Amino acid sequence: MLKFLLPVVFMLVIATGCITPGQDRPGEIGERPDALGEKRSSAILIFNEGNQSLLSAFNEDGEVNLERVDESIQLFRDSLRIDSTFAEPAKQIAIIYEFIKNDEAKALEYYKMYQSLSPDSIDESILYFIEKADSKSEDNDDESLEDEHEDDDEDEEDN
Repeated sequence: MLKFLLPVVFMLVIATGCITPGQDRPGEIGERPDALGEKRSSAILIFNEGNQSLLSAFNEDGEVNLERVDESIQLFRDSLRIDSTFAEPAKQIAIIYEFIKNDEAKALEYYKMYQSLSPDSIDESILYFIEKADSKSEDNDDESLEDEHEDDDEDEEDN
């Protein structure tokens, strides 16, 4: 099962790419990280460490070292803590939670963070995931309300 994740992770890192200070990024048209200041440059360096850690979490057989994945998540969180306007770490964390950790709630949390930080850069697959998770959540809320209503009806019948 996890063997198919290796290509996904490589595509993830390639798609997001490691960033070097002074390099333009989508969503920062015309702005360079060094022009954004030391905070962004530091956040980018830690973000790159997170990507390297994520790549090293997979061996050649496609097996996953979950400790390295957790280390990557922490590095991405550190990057966000340094520069809370830097969207890419939120996207990386969301993808890890969606594809590696299979934690839809956490993935949704970080996809929404990414969406709020970079609304012009969000792609269709992320929008689809958010809409699907939100509708699933609404369905669960409706079921909970129905269950509560049925419980109330049963309580009234008992009295």
